[in-house]
Amino acid sequence: MLHVLFQQAHAVAKRVRTQTGISRGHVSVSSVAVDYVRQVFDHFGDKTILVIGAGKMGELTLRHLRSLEPRRILVTNRSPEKAAQVATGCGGQAVPWDQLDDALVQADIVLSTTGAAEPIVTRRRFDGVLARRAVARREGGTMVILDIAVPRDFDPRIHDGDRACLFNIDDLQRIRDQTLKERHKAAAPAEAIVEREVQRFLADWNRRRNGPIIAQLTQEFEARRREIVRQLMGKLNGRLTPEDRAYIEGAFKLLQNQLLHGPISALAEEPHDEAGRHTLLQALRKLFRIEE
Repeated sequence: MLHVLFQQAHAVAKRVRTQTGISRGHVSVSSVAVDYVRQVFDHFGDKTILVIGAGKMGELTLRHLRSLEPRRILVTNRSPEKAAQVATGCGGQAVPWDQLDDALVQADIVLSTTGAAEPIVTRRRFDGVLARRAVARREGGTMVILDIAVPRDFDPRIHDGDRACLFNIDDLQRIRDQTLKERHKAAAPAEAIVEREVQRFLADWNRRRNGPIIAQLTQEFEARRREIVRQLMGKLNGRLTPEDRAYIEGAFKLLQNQLLHGPISALAEEPHDEAGRHTLLQALRKLFRIEE
């Protein structure tokens, strides 16, 4: 039963995902961050990602960003050992903490997740970075900053929507919450699909469960029908044409099917009894003297 149940559950889950909006969009901060980056850039083969800090959330988000296959990943941290460790794990290059501004000049995407108590990049400091980017002929490029640190690593006034697009943890969580809200709208249709499939599964399982008794009942009637037809044909031997014999045999078989149709249909339609009582099944066994 469990084998059949798990196969059906897997099929129903796939149907729910494809026919409703229950799985549309992402609800993890790291996935939402990557979705936003995809909206800004249409290719990443020439992009540089700068990772500032190395918290758990940052490493998770970095794994998603690596799937974009950027040209280069730079990692900086107050701890050189930690920077080297993260850089080795992502195939990137460690950058000394005192060269942060140089790394920002080169970066197209910044992922910041330090534990600093105050912003590490003020508006004044960032203005200096933008000036150096302009000199480096990068004035046409937009820098996307994913500040998922708490408290924030970047001054929120840095965001101008043109040269710098800054998203912090609150922005990403708002997008996540909106996605969850849209998913909740799909919950009722999804539950309706599940409920219909539950009833279909129970009905099908009842048929499977009742299969042996139906087979026994059919075999019993088949044996009795053949014996009666045999006796009848014996008494009418020589008086019937082949067409008459075929007609009589067909009539008795039709009668058998009609007699069985009611009990078999009622058995298939009987509701599932949670207590395990199969009253109709037991009644059929008694009525037709069928052993278990």
